[in-house]
Amino acid sequence: VAEATARVMGDDFDAAAVKSGVTATDDGNSDVISVTASDPDPETARKLANTYAAQVIRYRALTDREQVLRAKRKLDVIIDAS
Repeated sequence: VAEATARVMGDDFDAAAVKSGVTATDDGNSDVISVTASDPDPETARKLANTYAAQVIRYRALTDREQVLRAKRKLDVIIDAS
C-alpha cells in the first residue's frame, strides 16, 4: 500500500516517506480504518491521507477477489470430481 501510494503521490515520495507520514488504524472488527497523515503542507497531508485510504481500498478489493477465485477453483475441482 505504501509503494502504491508513493507512486500516486509522485517523485517527492517513496514508500519510506509514506510510512513515516501516515498512520492507519482499525478496530479489527470492521472494514473501517482511520488514516492520518502529516506533512508541513496541509494540502499534501490531505492528499497523502486520501491517497493512502484509496490504495487500502484497492488492495483489499484485490485480495478479496483473489480469495473468491481460489475458492471457486476448489469448488470446480470438487464438482469435476463428482
